[in-house]
Amino acid sequence: MTDFSAFLSLPPLFFVLLAAGGSAAEKLILRHIIRRESDYLAVAALTELSGVLFALIAIATLGLGFGAAQQFALSAITPVEWLAVIGTVAAFTYANLLSYKAHRSVEASERTIILQTQRVWTIVLAMLILGEVMTGQQWVAAALAIGGAIVCVYRPLKKHQYGEGIWLLVLAAALYGFAMVGYKILLAGVPPLAYLLLMNVVLGAFFTLYVGRDRMARIRKAWKEYAGPVIVVGLVNVVAFVGFALAIMRMPVAEVAVIMSISIPLTALGGILLLGERDRIIQKIAGVVLSMTGVAIMD
Repeated sequence: MTDFSAFLSLPPLFFVLLAAGGSAAEKLILRHIIRRESDYLAVAALTELSGVLFALIAIATLGLGFGAAQQFALSAITPVEWLAVIGTVAAFTYANLLSYKAHRSVEASERTIILQTQRVWTIVLAMLILGEVMTGQQWVAAALAIGGAIVCVYRPLKKHQYGEGIWLLVLAAALYGFAMVGYKILLAGVPPLAYLLLMNVVLGAFFTLYVGRDRMARIRKAWKEYAGPVIVVGLVNVVAFVGFALAIMRMPVAEVAVIMSISIPLTALGGILLLGERDRIIQKIAGVVLSMTGVAIMD
């Protein structure tokens, strides 16, 4: 069996940057698809099902215990870890549902801004539940990193958007923050690839059912048109989650949450360079600089 000890011994910052870069790549590919495809749910179901396939390939290739904190055994998983598994799956799935519902009434840039508050929720919950403490310098770094992400996508909110959609997104952000803290707890006993497979199966089933009428015909249509990008998204999903899991097992949750916020500026930068999204370019570059500065001073 291949020895991955050299890879697993890389600095934790490498893994969180791998996760942030993977998240940005996934957003860019999906943005490229959604520009041309109105059936968002069929694409979402297809990408999650692709994630299931690549999670299985990763398990077959790397082994179920890859990156695990300890030798995996179902009997060794504590009740608290089982509760964390159930809680994170439920929170993440429901947060995705809320985010989708808000998609109908809140514009993309505003959704991104509000969902960035998940970083704040994560920091607060990590302090309350895990007893983590942040220094003054880390708070400044968090403000720069999260603020830079918001600067990248900021547009003045419209009056009609102060309604149900806003509150759905606030709740979704809180649930994402809760899930991130839950990952820290469950990964002490559950291998990252095992959890990733479970999460993708649940999300794949959820979105497939949520597609509604003619679901299989719609998913087949999306596959015929976007098979290549969807396959890449499935692969990137595995890489990003493994990076995230290896980071959160080695670093405080609050620090991971702050550094992960640079996925938004990286997406904006990728949009400028790869997708020709040059509107508000100075604003986007300013946001990238702010976020990168925050990550650089996070110790």
